[in-house]
Amino acid sequence: YTGGMQTWVVPAGITSITIDAYGAAGATALNSVNVCGGSPDRGGLGGYAKGTLTVTPGETLNIFVGGAGQNSGAGAFNGGGAPCGDPNTCSGGGGASDVRQGGSALANRRIVAGGGAGAEYSCGGQGGGAGGGLTGSNGLGGDCGAVGEGFGGTQAAGGNGGTNCGFGGNGGSGSLGQGGNSSLSPFSGHSGAGGGGYYGGGAGSVDGHGGGGSSYIGGVTSGSTTPGLRTGNGNICISYAAAPLTITCPAPVTVGCATSVPAPDINAPTKSGGCPPLVVTHRGDVITNQTCANRYTVTRTYRVTDACQATAECTQIITV
Repeated sequence: YTGGMQTWVVPAGITSITIDAYGAAGATALNSVNVCGGSPDRGGLGGYAKGTLTVTPGETLNIFVGGAGQNSGAGAFNGGGAPCGDPNTCSGGGGASDVRQGGSALANRRIVAGGGAGAEYSCGGQGGGAGGGLTGSNGLGGDCGAVGEGFGGTQAAGGNGGTNCGFGGNGGSGSLGQGGNSSLSPFSGHSGAGGGGYYGGGAGSVDGHGGGGSSYIGGVTSGSTTPGLRTGNGNICISYAAAPLTITCPAPVTVGCATSVPAPDINAPTKSGGCPPLVVTHRGDVITNQTCANRYTVTRTYRVTDACQATAECTQIITV
């Protein structure tokens, strides 16, 4: 997590990567921690999404790792809903984590892990909705009851904000990539914001928890999601298997006499795969079948070594 967009260049020879993405968790109101003892209502945990993405060697992917929900200020990085002005009773949603291909806009997202929602000050041992799952979880256990809870984001829309139950402050609804902001008027307090996601979750009304953001796996293959796994900031891990390391020697050659045998040339073999850089060395020449000074066979061996110390060899036959 850095609080900004990061980039990653696909290495040479790599055409497929596996992505493990975790959304960030929502925040917990300070009073819930300081007053509630062992049963505070807490911010929802971030969701998890995994899948395989087809890539092109040399292309640049844009990486957005969500920030953990905050108790004050603007919303967390990458779509976490903003809290109200009272950090003792309000909290913000966590940001989503995603990978974008072909650009940095929301439309370029290929996989998204939803962020968890913020929780209002309450002592019921429940709290903000977890980040998705293909649908984020609704808030649960706020003092306003079910009507005041923010709804989780889905695959088609942001979650609705909670409806006030007497204080006149509705929660903000989620939208594409953005969790809803905490209820701000007319009573600025006791509201959890929505988590970021493919679609963000809605915020709770006054006395309501936020809903979690949805995850998304529509741009990858072999995708899966799990709600509510991550505490703190989000995380993204990219893994891949390098293509097999190979080396191909020049074709066999026949020369008329010993003085015409070509000198070893480490640039002559072709090499591919492995982990760059690839280094070719001449391992030696072996002479066999010699019947006179100008009649024998040379078996020339080249080796390629990659950055991980994997090796492969090939031989060239030179007939004199």
